[in-house]
Amino acid sequence: MMASVTKATQSSPARLALPVALLLSAWAISTPLAAQQKRGTSRQQQQAPAAAPAPKPATADAVEVANEATLFVQPDNGVAGSLKPGATGRIVGQSGDWVRVQVEGWVKASDLKESTEGVLVGISAAEVRANPDRFVGKTVDWRLQLVSVQTADELRPEMPAGQSYLLMRGPLPEPGFVYVMVTPAQAGQMRAQPPLGEMRLRVTIKAPRSRYLPTPVVELESVLDGLATK
Repeated sequence: MMASVTKATQSSPARLALPVALLLSAWAISTPLAAQQKRGTSRQQQQAPAAAPAPKPATADAVEVANEATLFVQPDNGVAGSLKPGATGRIVGQSGDWVRVQVEGWVKASDLKESTEGVLVGISAAEVRANPDRFVGKTVDWRLQLVSVQTADELRPEMPAGQSYLLMRGPLPEPGFVYVMVTPAQAGQMRAQPPLGEMRLRVTIKAPRSRYLPTPVVELESVLDGLATK
């Protein structure tokens, strides 16, 4: 009985499988890990489809003039010249249907002179809010629509309490509002103006927005046009 048991054990499949396991273990030990990874990577590369080339970055701000276009200093105000079809530039701002573009060109030196006025034109309120360090303290020309004459309170700490100011729409054609600080004499003059009258003002930017609203605060320097006189 013992002999038959021993014979059956010697012919057991489990003992035949042992050398195979040892061989596999020996291959794993003797083969460098990098080589194994390389074989696996090669198989993956053969199976994976070729990657598509990376798309080129979009240049959404690059534009070309399609039709001869009038170049305005401000939206619908102050003709500066014209641009021929094919002229190229880039978009630096937008307000409603108006797009502010920057173009490059050459002019003769004899046709230029230094700017001593230091007044910025074509600047939107959105640009002022986006870059306050650049624009606060600067003087700009804005086309605005008079809504009412108001007096500053604690809700508008950007202005001294009791300060007279104009609530105005704009700068046009933007749909927002602007607070324009004025002297008592200027406030009296503005109260005599027709409601919703448009005028072009030269103002100095004091704050890019008020505490609770995205409304720039400016100080009136002068009225350039649009002031109604009796």
